[in-house]
Amino acid sequence: MKRSEYLILFEKFLAGEASEEEIAKVMSYKDDLELAEADEMNAEERERGARILSGLNEATGHGVRSVRYLNTWLYVAAIILVLLVTGVYLWSNISSPKENNASYALKTNDVKPGIDKAVLKLANGEEVVLSKNTSGTLINQGGITVSKDKNGSLNYNISSAGKAKATSGYNVLTTPRGAEYRITLEDGTNVWLNSASTLKFPVAFTNSERRVQITGEAYFEVAKNKHKPFKVVFNDQEIEVLGTHFDVNAYDDEPDAKTTLLEGSVKVTRNGKRQILIPGEQAVSTRNQRGFAVNKVNIQDVIAWKNGFFQFRNASLVSIMRQASRWYDVDVIYEKGFSPDEYGGRVTKYKNISELLNNLELTGTVHFKVVGRRIIVMK
Repeated sequence: MKRSEYLILFEKFLAGEASEEEIAKVMSYKDDLELAEADEMNAEERERGARILSGLNEATGHGVRSVRYLNTWLYVAAIILVLLVTGVYLWSNISSPKENNASYALKTNDVKPGIDKAVLKLANGEEVVLSKNTSGTLINQGGITVSKDKNGSLNYNISSAGKAKATSGYNVLTTPRGAEYRITLEDGTNVWLNSASTLKFPVAFTNSERRVQITGEAYFEVAKNKHKPFKVVFNDQEIEVLGTHFDVNAYDDEPDAKTTLLEGSVKVTRNGKRQILIPGEQAVSTRNQRGFAVNKVNIQDVIAWKNGFFQFRNASLVSIMRQASRWYDVDVIYEKGFSPDEYGGRVTKYKNISELLNNLELTGTVHFKVVGRRIIVMK
């Protein structure tokens, strides 16, 4: 196996995407590679490698069974340093049979993950609270039926008579912090709404276009209709599609707004600049700047939230904790001198917050304290 092939495989291994066969290859082929040896590292790199090695061994419950096994983990630490330079990969989806005092403290003062919950505000001002306990038909008026199915999705169904009577009024679906929700619009478009997000939409698409507005983050699977383009408006931007899959991240507390295309094509417009994206591309617009940049991205990183994961690649701790803050409905406080390192990996978001924090602590670069619904970040 070539070094380049091994590194690609190793990235899958770190992201939690490798099969059992691929994991075996990661361990078995290390002797055939020309990788950085521990004695080629400087003092800082050796120290970081030792911390990672210690954390991995403790987390997986393995002792040093042989020199070969130890060397394998030294290679792991070396590859991490080669790949990331100043970054740190966290070990995802693991549990240790022996909990240290720090992990025990985090679990003692734990915070539960978010749930399916939202508030639907109707055009007449009436509000309907949607939760796991909400089910069946919620609204049935004038040919317009709004119901919640067994999978928890909110569905709009409108008869021909109802469409003819539909007004220009909008409904608004809002998810608080610590919640997410899915809705099927009357045209068949599916929308997944992330935490602390809002979707504003007409009850029926009676005009020549299908226009919705969002704040926060939403993933769209747009029903095809070549006669009625689907438009998403957020901040100072507009996305136009006929039928496609894409993600929009437009939180007020994020420095950039991002539109990522998974399937089909979309046209992004901002301040007179227009760009058609192809699958795998992301339009990034920075606040207080005109236009946007277009980059190639890893799609699975972008939509991990929809699939039940926190998934990062060279992400700052601040950006990770912003996501955690919204999903767990917690406030984050930073002590002076916390680690500026970048992190990568994948952790399920449907476990308590200690799962994420413990994995980050395994890197040895950061520590946390949970006080009520506050997370204190310490070096």
